[in-house]
Amino acid sequence: MPLPYPSIPAATIETPNAYLEHFDVKRHGPPLWEVLGPARANDYLTYLGFDEVRNKSQFIHQMRQIVSGIKAGKRFHVPFKRSSKDRGHTQLHFAIISKNQNQIVGMRGIAIVDPWAGSMESGTMLSVVGMDRRAQLEARFAIAQLVFDQLGYRRLFALVDAHNTRSIQAATNSGFTHEGLLRKAGGNFETAQDQHVFSMIKDDWPKISRAFSASLQNDNFNARGRQINPVQHFMK
Repeated sequence: MPLPYPSIPAATIETPNAYLEHFDVKRHGPPLWEVLGPARANDYLTYLGFDEVRNKSQFIHQMRQIVSGIKAGKRFHVPFKRSSKDRGHTQLHFAIISKNQNQIVGMRGIAIVDPWAGSMESGTMLSVVGMDRRAQLEARFAIAQLVFDQLGYRRLFALVDAHNTRSIQAATNSGFTHEGLLRKAGGNFETAQDQHVFSMIKDDWPKISRAFSASLQNDNFNARGRQINPVQHFMK
């Protein structure tokens, strides 16, 4: 039986300042390591439950696990059967390529959690601080547009480690609604962490979409390319 909601297409997404390409570990992994560096890479991987990486080889190994759906020894999502005619993906990671800087400036992942209820998770997010912030923000908007406008899903949610203040702020600033705290819901086999739940739903998307568009206008960026007011500001 075909799924009531479509799977994720692997086609490249283009925005005014970025390309979102299907993340290929061999092609995108090494340059992502170079722009992140060990400290920044480990900052992100810690919240995914992975051990510290010390070199590019270890980082590439971890990225292969992330892209294949493994998180600290366990799968992110339980796979489900698809129609034999469905050639799309149940999860996909995008490399964010800045047109202005002509290099990778981040990575974002999404996954279908419940195709029968139309629920999708905004997963792995790695952003390089100080590198083409506009391209990174456009990538967030483009993925939400894919979920709601193109694929017609009802819900996009994010689970954020309670200690990950940067991602909590990013979710709040991007128009997500905080739904609550799941106690001891994350972590790995050795430790358990609380997780915040944030969501967008299709009913709210028109308002969020208009706010996102307003936040990406030229007059909302300063001379250094930093966004002046976040999406949340334009939803008032």
